[in-house]
Amino acid sequence: MTSADYLQTEFHELGIPMDLHGYKQCLLSVELAVKNEDRLLSITKQIYQVVAEECGCKTACIERNIRTIIFRAWKNAPEHMNELAKRPLGAPPSVSE
Repeated sequence: MTSADYLQTEFHELGIPMDLHGYKQCLLSVELAVKNEDRLLSITKQIYQVVAEECGCKTACIERNIRTIIFRAWKNAPEHMNELAKRPLGAPPSVSE
């Protein structure tokens, strides 16, 4: 199973449909972070900006769309998010988390 397949499976288990605006942006963001964890030290520059350029939008749109996906996942499957985080989450995680 490729990393893209794994992420799509996780998104499905979190109740995030493929037609949700920002789905592709979120996938690309996670893939960039997984490929190089150092990008997490400068998320706006090294992740949001790269994804925004590829998707033809502003970095603020990327952050907003990821936040929307996080809240959707939290609403649909908070226990699965806790499993992924490997710790109890009392609220939806921040975009950078």
